[in-house]
Amino acid sequence: MAEINPQISTGAVVGWLSRDTSKYLAEPDLKRRNLTFRTRFDKDSSFFEICIPIYLKHTGNKNTQPSTLILSIPFSTIETFSFQVLATVPQPVREKLSSQVLGLDFKLNENITILIPLDTKEQPMQGRTQSGVVLDNVREISRTNSISVYIDHTAVFEAQLNLIRTAINEGYYRSTRRSQLDLQSLYQGLGAQIARFPTQPEQVLGAQFEQLPAYDERPSSSLDTAAQKRKRPRSEPHGQETEADPSEAETLGKESQKRQELEERVATLEKERVRLEKALDDKEPGPGPGLRRAASEGQSRQTVKESIRTAKREIKALQKRIETAEKEIEALQKQNDKINFEGYDGRLWDVEQELNEVGEQYSDIKDNMVTEENLRDFGEDIKQDIAKRIMGDDH
Repeated sequence: MAEINPQISTGAVVGWLSRDTSKYLAEPDLKRRNLTFRTRFDKDSSFFEICIPIYLKHTGNKNTQPSTLILSIPFSTIETFSFQVLATVPQPVREKLSSQVLGLDFKLNENITILIPLDTKEQPMQGRTQSGVVLDNVREISRTNSISVYIDHTAVFEAQLNLIRTAINEGYYRSTRRSQLDLQSLYQGLGAQIARFPTQPEQVLGAQFEQLPAYDERPSSSLDTAAQKRKRPRSEPHGQETEADPSEAETLGKESQKRQELEERVATLEKERVRLEKALDDKEPGPGPGLRRAASEGQSRQTVKESIRTAKREIKALQKRIETAEKEIEALQKQNDKINFEGYDGRLWDVEQELNEVGEQYSDIKDNMVTEENLRDFGEDIKQDIAKRIMGDDH
C-alpha cells in the first residue's frame, strides 16, 4: 500500500464511558482555547494526538504556566477505528462544534499514552492544581481502551480519515511498535515525557474524595448554603503530604482574615438593605381621616425630600464599600500569585466568588432602593389619595 500522510488539525471534544455514564472533555483549563485533534507522522510511526491546553509547572518557574498535555494514540495500538456523521449530537459537543459533527470511535489494544513537556517540574496530580478537574478526566481517559473523538465535519476530513481507516483495518500499521515513539521531537524539539498518574484503585480514590473536607470546617453564617457548596475540597493524595513553610502559613492566614472580612461586609450590606426596606415601609401611607392627612401634606413633602437625600447618601456609601472590597481583592490576588503552595490554589477562586456575591448583593440593594423619580411619584400618589379622600368627605 502506498504511504499515507494526511494532515489533520482541528478543534475537538473527547468522550468516554465511566461506570456506564457518558462523560465529555470539551473545555480545557485555558478557557479561551480548545482541544485539538491532529495526525502526526514520522519516519517510523503514525499517531492520532489530542492536545489539551492546561496549566503545568515547568523547571525554573515557581508558578504554573500555560502548557499542553498530549493524548497520544499510535496507529499500531488501534484495534478498530470507525467514524460517521452524527444524526444526534450530544449537548457538550453541540456547544463546541458546528451543526454537522463527525464522531470517531476508537477501540484500542493498549491504554492511551499521556505526554507532558520534558521540562515539567513534577508529575501532574489531580486535586492539587488549578487544572484538577481536567486532570481527573485525563486520568480516567488514560485507563480506558475505548474513546470517541468529535470534530467538525468536512468532506476533506472525511476523505482523509477514510484512507486511514482502510489502512488500519487492513493491518497496515500493526508492524510499527509503541517503543518507536520519538519523544525528543515533540514540543517543538524540546522533548516530552510520559505522565505517570497515581495507581490508586478507583473505588478507593472515590471514597477519599467523598470524605474530603472543605477549606474551613466551620461554615460562615454570613454566606448562604449555595456559597458553602461552592467551596472545593482539597487534600493531598496518599503519600504526598506536605506542610507549608512559615512564610506560606502567614500569607495564608492573612488571606483567611481577608476572606472573613469580606464575609462580614456581605452581612453588613444585608443589614443595610433590611434597614432601608424597613425605613421605606414606615413611610407608606396608612388609613386615617382625609382632612388630617391633608393637614400633614407639607410635612410629607419634606419627608420625601429627606428620604431622597438619605437614599443617595446610602447608595454612595455602599458604592465606596464595594470599590474598597474590589481593591483589596485585587491586592490579595497579586499576593496569592506569589505563593508556591499548590494545595491552596482554590482559595483565591473562593475569594473571587465572594466578591461576585458582594457585587450581586449590592445590585439587589440598589434595585430595591428608592430613587428620586419613584419618590416623586410616591408623593404624587399621596396627594391624589388625599384629594380623593377630601372629595369623598365633602360628598
